[in-house]
Amino acid sequence: MERKRFALFLLIFAIGIAVPLMTGGGCKKDDKKKDQQVAIAIMIANHDAAAAANADLHEPDDSYAEAIAQGFFPADTLFDGTMYDDDIFAIDVPTGQLTITIDCYFFHAEGDIDISLDDDNFFELAYSEDVFDDEQIIITVPAPGTYFIWVWQWNFLPNGQDYQLIWTHRP
Repeated sequence: MERKRFALFLLIFAIGIAVPLMTGGGCKKDDKKKDQQVAIAIMIANHDAAAAANADLHEPDDSYAEAIAQGFFPADTLFDGTMYDDDIFAIDVPTGQLTITIDCYFFHAEGDIDISLDDDNFFELAYSEDVFDDEQIIITVPAPGTYFIWVWQWNFLPNGQDYQLIWTHRP
């Protein structure tokens, strides 16, 4: 989180110096040191912005079709995600293992993440939304098959918040 704040600081710093340079005010045109500082600050900010854009390696996963295209999210596997937008995961619930548990771990102080479980007709079967760290769903689904775990941020303003997601199944 500190790195994100530092990147934001650098971006603000770069804009604060770059705008006067572009408009001809603030610094002398021959002030190479200031120009170099601006260039370095812009390069760092661009690098951090590119890193943030690529931080959610599961993308694209913002629709049911994209979730299917990504392939099934395996049970008993911890996924490290970053909340830049809604994330949808397709899961395959096997015959005889219809009770599933979904856990989403995060720090509520960084933002309120919520989760839901939808069936293959895109009908919400269960959800978890509270004001504490972490969310959990425990449900016995009606039949084996494809289901979807939907992870979203309550205030609809994803901020790059990290989370971990895991699901398990049992009889």
